[in-house]
Amino acid sequence: MPNRMTVHAEGILILLQKNKNHWLTRSQVAGLMKRKRLTPYDILCLDLLVTLGLVYQDKEEGYSRDGYRWRYGVFDAPPTDED
Repeated sequence: MPNRMTVHAEGILILLQKNKNHWLTRSQVAGLMKRKRLTPYDILCLDLLVTLGLVYQDKEEGYSRDGYRWRYGVFDAPPTDED
């Protein structure tokens, strides 16, 4: 995982900030980046943003063969279960 903020991670953060107060799945984040899917590096950057406390992460049950999907968001207030 990158141990500092990179230009790439900043770009992902900006995309999430433009969609503030909404959860976005990895597929939706990839769509905002004009891609079909996220690269492993994109996912590492998302993990860094979560670790730095700049982005919230949630594990939503269902939706995939693993039984869950990750979603990310930037919120004005900490998200609740209803968000």
